[in-house]
Amino acid sequence: MNIRDIVNRDIVNLTNCEQEPIHIPGSIQPHGFLLGLKNNSLIIDYCSGNIAQYISISYSQLLGKSFSEVFGEQAQESFFDYVSQNLMLSSSLLKLTLAGNEFLCTLHKSSDTYILEAEPISVDEKNASESYNQTSQFFSYMHDTHSLKELCQLVADGTRDITGYDRVMIYRFDKDYNGEVYAESKREDLEPFLGLHYPHTDIPAQARQLYMQNLLRIITDIDYTPVPVYTIDDTANKNLDLSLSILRSTSPIHVQYLHNMGVGATLTISLIHQKRKSCSVGSSY
Repeated sequence: MNIRDIVNRDIVNLTNCEQEPIHIPGSIQPHGFLLGLKNNSLIIDYCSGNIAQYISISYSQLLGKSFSEVFGEQAQESFFDYVSQNLMLSSSLLKLTLAGNEFLCTLHKSSDTYILEAEPISVDEKNASESYNQTSQFFSYMHDTHSLKELCQLVADGTRDITGYDRVMIYRFDKDYNGEVYAESKREDLEPFLGLHYPHTDIPAQARQLYMQNLLRIITDIDYTPVPVYTIDDTANKNLDLSLSILRSTSPIHVQYLHNMGVGATLTISLIHQKRKSCSVGSSY
C-alpha cells in the first residue's frame, strides 16, 4: 500500500496569490487531527500526520482500515447517531471517545468523504452555564441599539467580553469589497485600527468565497507548523477539499500579513447580508 501526502507545494507570492488554491492546502493546523472517511464504508481514506500525538496510533496504521475496526462499534454508533440527527452537519459538536481519549469533533461532507476533525477536550473549559448566561445577556443588549454603528460596537464589545481577546474589529465591505474597520473593542495600550480602510486586493476573491461558505475561521497560533494530510495513493491527482474545515491550514501570504499587523492568533466570523459578505467580526490576541 503506497501512502503519500497531499500537501500543495506550489510557490505562493504577491504576484500569484489571487490564484492560490486555498481550499486544498493538503495540511491542517496542529491543535487537532483530521480523518477523511469514505461515506459508504467509513474506510479511513485520509489522515493527518499528527494523529499519533493524540491517540498513539500512526496515520500509516490507520489508512485503509474501517472506523469501527480502529475505534470500536460504540464510537461508530455515536457517529451514525450524530449523522441521523443533524441534517446540517457541523451544526453542533460531536463528542467522541477515540482510543480511550475524549474529543470534541466537527463533521461535514466533502464530495464522497466525511471529514471528521477532532480536538481534545480541555480541562480548563469555561463552565457551559457561565458561557450561556454571558452570551444570552450579550444578545439581550442588542435589542436596545438604534443604529448600525451602535449595534456593531456592541457586537465588538460583547465578543471581546466572551472570548477574552485583546482586540475585536468589525470589518465592513463596500460593494466593491474594499474594507473599513467599522467598530473596534481593544486593550487600552493597543494602537487603534478604527476607521482604517483597506483595498479589495487585501482579501482575494477565493478567500472571500471561503468566508461565504465557512462562517467561522480560527487560527490558534500564526507561528504554527502545518501538519500534512496523508492518503492511500490509489487515484491520480487525489486531493481533499477543506473549504469547510475548521483546522484547514492557512495561506503563507495571509500568515505574513498577520505577522505584519502584530497578530498572534485570530477568530473570524462572517456576517452575511443578502447573500453577500458584508461584514466580519475579527478577533485577535
